[in-house]
Parts: sequence; structure tokens; C-alpha cells
Amino acid sequence: MTFIWTVISAHGVVQVSDRLVSRGGVPIDPAANKTVLAYGRDGLITISCTGLAALEGLPTDVWVAHQIAGLPTGRDGRSEISLFRMQRLPQYLDVGQSVNALRVGLDRALRGPLSQYSQTFSIAGWQWSRRTGRARRIGWAVDKRPYAATKATSFIERRATSGTFLLTAAPMPPPFSNDEITTLQDALRPALSDLQQCADILATSIRVGATRWPTIGSNCMAITLPPPMGTATAHCRYIPASWADDDWVTFYTPAVISGDQLIAYSSRVSLIASAARAQKEAGQFITLGEAITLGF
Repeated sequence: MTFIWTVISAHGVVQVSDRLVSRGGVPIDPAANKTVLAYGRDGLITISCTGLAALEGLPTDVWVAHQIAGLPTGRDGRSEISLFRMQRLPQYLDVGQSVNALRVGLDRALRGPLSQYSQTFSIAGWQWSRRTGRARRIGWAVDKRPYAATKATSFIERRATSGTFLLTAAPMPPPFSNDEITTLQDALRPALSDLQQCADILATSIRVGATRWPTIGSNCMAITLPPPMGTATAHCRYIPASWADDDWVTFYTPAVISGDQLIAYSSRVSLIASAARAQKEAGQFITLGEAITLGF
């Protein structure tokens, strides 16, 4: 079971989740991908999932990408998976349509005997007016409870000052006391303008949760989305529990949907820790498509 913290403020969006996949409460993969970045007609969003590791025969991150892109799922969908798909996708959705596609798809995927399971997609990012270009912060939860219909709930405040922020957790309830959550909020408040510092604070909190729930991992992926200034940018950073400079660090990149012609599926990356730190310090980036810039 993945745990996800999301912070939404005037300074940007930060979403941090652990990477552990377990089966029957037994950890089986400490570095799996559970995040999708989607650049649509009117916004850029990060989508992280907690619940089942596969839906309709596909890894959950691939399933999410296929719902938004309009690609087939189930066994026939496996033929669509390669590292990149660079041709016109069947559909090109806005943010609202993407959220609804996940809601409808989850109702379909978890029906009959599978209706006993829970699944949550935590969604956050930026949505802009195609007429004025003005962007606003958004947050959604697409939540399927056992034997219930899937619900899509918006949880963003329309107006906020630079000192206010929204902190959400998935799944609920989080493995923290009210006092611990208050302490976390107090730590985040002075760090809001530094999205990477916020990510580090959230990753540290998740590691505390990992000591209490065996299905929460200590290795994290952080997605930060600063306010769009002409170009919407997503910065992705893998935050392992620990590493020495001579350690090999292996992780999976988020899946990416960029516009109406590109899907970059999650891929495995192995770096010497010292090289990963050098990349971060040098500000090196990998660009996928025209509007999503990824840095590791």
C-alpha cells in the first residue's frame, strides 16, 4: 500500500509517495512506479495511486495512462506498451475529462468480485484558462471504497494567500496522530517557497510511517509543479532512504502523457549516487514533449 502526501499552495504543488509494492502485506518491489504526469488541453497534473498494483491486467500506472490517452486496457492493451509511443493518441482530454475518465474506468475495473477492493488516485496540479492563460491550483481525489461507487472529489480552495496551504493524505486515515500532523504543518509553513525542501520534509514523514506500517516503503518519489510561467514544468526527484556516494541507486521514472502524441512509460534508471547528486546540483533536465520537463 502506497502512502501519498500532497501539498498545494500559491508557491506550487508538491506530491511525495513511497515506492513500495506489496502482496498480502509482504513487500515485493521497493522501487516501483506509482505516479503519472499528464499534460492535457488545459493543465498539468500529477496522479499518484494507492491500492491495487494492477488493474485490468495492466500495472496501475500504465492503466492510468491508458484511461487518459484512450488506449485499450486488459490483455489487448499489453501490445501497446513500449518505452515511448509517439503517434497521435485516441483522445486528448482536459483536466476535468481526465478525472472523469479515471472515475469511470475505476468503476469498470473494480466491479463484481473485485468490488471488495479499495483504490485511490490523488491528483494535484495546475489548470489554466485557454482564453486568458491564467492558472489556478487544483486538487482531486478519485476514491473507490469497497462495494461502493467511485467518487471524484475536489478539495482545493479557490482563494489562498502565500502563507496558506492545503495538506492531503492518501489513504485515509494516515498513520499519524493529530499532534504529529500539526507538527508537520508547522514544519512545512516556512518552507512553502522552496518546493524541494517541502518534498524532503514530506519524505521524512513518510519514513516515519514506514516504521509503523510494513506496507509503506522508505524510498520516495517527489513531484514538484511550480506555478506555470509560459511553460508548465514538472520536476521529479527520487529520494531513497539512504545512499552513499558509491551506491547504485535504482528507481523507475514516472509515466508521462504529454499532449496528444506522446506517452513515455515508466522506465528503470540506475545511477551511482554521486552521479545522481551531481545531476541534481548541476540542474540537468530531461525534456519529454514540448511542455513537460523532467529533472532527476
